[in-house]
Amino acid sequence: LNASPRVAIQLALQQPQHVLQCDCCDGNEGVRSSLPSVSIAYHLHTECGRLVNLYDWLQAFISVSKPSEAPKQSRRAKRAKSEEPNEVLHAAFIQSVAELQLLGFIRRTQRKTDHVKRLTWGKF
Repeated sequence: LNASPRVAIQLALQQPQHVLQCDCCDGNEGVRSSLPSVSIAYHLHTECGRLVNLYDWLQAFISVSKPSEAPKQSRRAKRAKSEEPNEVLHAAFIQSVAELQLLGFIRRTQRKTDHVKRLTWGKF
């Protein structure tokens, strides 16, 4: 027997419907807002290069997690909302990044404090 936990973890992050056994995550349409937050962060991190800018990653996470809102708002209200991310989404992003760091997918960089370094490449 040759166990490979990295492959199992990557499969669980890419296709959480196999582990969670739910219908909301079913299908392979890519990144969806119905996925768990760590899975969304993992999908977005695989689309980046060697260094991942945390602010850009957060903005992509928010745009996936929170679909665009249809009600009309003033420009000033939209600008104020876009500058300040939702606290719940921000906390979910921070938790997801911490979990990916704990699992060994990313690590902090010494030179650029606003970036993380990818440690894994390819699919399983």
